Amino acid sequence: LSKLKWLYGWCVKYVQYKGMPPFLNPCSLIEVKDAAPQERPEFIPVEKIREFLATAEDERHWLMFAVLLTAGLRVSELIGDKRADKPGLLRQDVDRRVLTIHQPKSGRASEIAVIPVWVEERLRGHLATLGPQDRVFPVSYSTIHGMTKTHAKWVGLDIRPHDLRRWAATYWNRLGEYSMTNFVLRHSSTKVNDATLITTLGARYIAPL
Repeated sequence: LSKLKWLYGWCVKYVQYKGMPPFLNPCSLIEVKDAAPQERPEFIPVEKIREFLATAEDERHWLMFAVLLTAGLRVSELIGDKRADKPGLLRQDVDRRVLTIHQPKSGRASEIAVIPVWVEERLRGHLATLGPQDRVFPVSYSTIHGMTKTHAKWVGLDIRPHDLRRWAATYWNRLGEYSMTNFVLRHSSTKVNDATLITTLGARYIAPL
């Protein structure tokens, strides 16, 4: 407090010396520069995503992240959402690499997504412990959100579960595989042949990530 009083007194004497009116707020003489905002990376490279996956020592955590990253599922399509009457992914909905999604956001009766071989091989062991009507990943959104934030923080990332779906779409877009981008997003309004961006609903997925 004593330092602030001294600074105020000094400012008052300074403005009087400069011939400024004594009622001028001396704080207006102090120029404060805002720190430049930190820019998000243009794209999270594959190597960084591999580091993110490597933090998941729990097999279920790894599988959930891997499916979201490669198949492009929405979180509600993976774990279900009772409020929206979405069942989530059941054991009977997985046929090797093909995942059947019931009651998707598009309004269709069902849609399909595909996972790569290296994910299917590890998922197979987990499925062997489940019955046909069992949910593959019976967790809540708050649980998977916390898991994603925690594991991402360990490798210096700030991402949410839905960002994994966005990353999958951005990955194919950067490779120029626009039909795959469209397939991953399952957006009926996207333009498959647009080499610049995936328009309308898809455009926000090809945002910096």
